[in-house]
Amino acid sequence: TDIDRLALEHLPPEERTVQADLLSVQPNAAAADAKQERVRGIIRVTVVEAERLPAMDILRSVDPYCLVFLTERIGESTTGEVTFRTEEKKADRNPVWNADFELPIMRNSTALTVALFDKDSISKDDLIGCA
Repeated sequence: TDIDRLALEHLPPEERTVQADLLSVQPNAAAADAKQERVRGIIRVTVVEAERLPAMDILRSVDPYCLVFLTERIGESTTGEVTFRTEEKKADRNPVWNADFELPIMRNSTALTVALFDKDSISKDDLIGCA
């Protein structure tokens, strides 16, 4: 399916799973139609760059990466684990990714969310911002 292809093409191996109900083998045509009804299309996105990021670590650096996913009106992810993650840019306050990818547009999708994080090796990654 398109969702399988997207997961394999764009996610690191440890993140290549998607919602089980979307990938499960459908035993009959009615179930297959229900699955198809949930996916309305594909959106193509390019994460270009970020500028003047704040220093997030004690060493006054930032190791940024982005997570991009579709959400519904109340902010819940509609793509489940199908989330695009850019590569981490080590000690870069003005990272450039120029990363292209596609996400499935689910029936309840209303917004594209981009969350920018600082990778931490000792503690939980820090949220820098979200749009």
